[in-house]
Amino acid sequence: DVQEESNNTTDAGKNKRQKVGLAGDKFNPENMDDDFSDFADSDLGLGKGRIITGLKLFDNGLAGDNLPPELVELKYLHILDVGSNSLVGTINSYFSQFTHMRELYLNRNGFHGKIDANMTKGLTKLKVLSLGHNFLTGKVDDQFLRDLTSLENLSLEYNQLSGIIPTILGSMKALQHIRLGGNNLRGKIPLSLENNLPNLQRLWLQENKLTGTIPSSIFCDTSSTLVDL
Repeated sequence: DVQEESNNTTDAGKNKRQKVGLAGDKFNPENMDDDFSDFADSDLGLGKGRIITGLKLFDNGLAGDNLPPELVELKYLHILDVGSNSLVGTINSYFSQFTHMRELYLNRNGFHGKIDANMTKGLTKLKVLSLGHNFLTGKVDDQFLRDLTSLENLSLEYNQLSGIIPTILGSMKALQHIRLGGNNLRGKIPLSLENNLPNLQRLWLQENKLTGTIPSSIFCDTSSTLVDL
């Protein structure tokens, strides 16, 4: 599934942007490294001078230790979806080089290791970060979220994350969905969330070790919200 759109960026000249969708096609995991190299070289029958902006490999039976380093050559990626596969290893810090990234789906794999600020540094355009249902550890701290100023959907549910809910969430005005359930988070729901998130619609904090009271005014519009504690 290949979609083409005009490229209006000045640094890419008159090239065309391509979105490659192979979701559910059971892409051959044994040749994953070579195939990603092909994507980087625009050698998919799309013609030279093309730019890949979307790569969707959801539920393809991909397996292996981490994502191939060639992926970093797709510097204009807006969407990367490798969710619901069998990828393992740690999440590469090279994702911080994808400064055009809008949506990143690494959910429902076997990724492990600590999350840190190097993963998200510079991703100021990112709207969706989906890392749920892995084996990630570490703390969801302010540094990890600091550069995600455009984030609308934060999905870190069902990992092994610890620490407290970061107060910086209260300053991320674009947030609509927050999924932190199924971890080892402790402490109180921060007061910084009260009346500070005008677009918040969904809040999942279930199956943690939270204490204290629930702030009475987390949601600015209670008519279209869902809370799971």
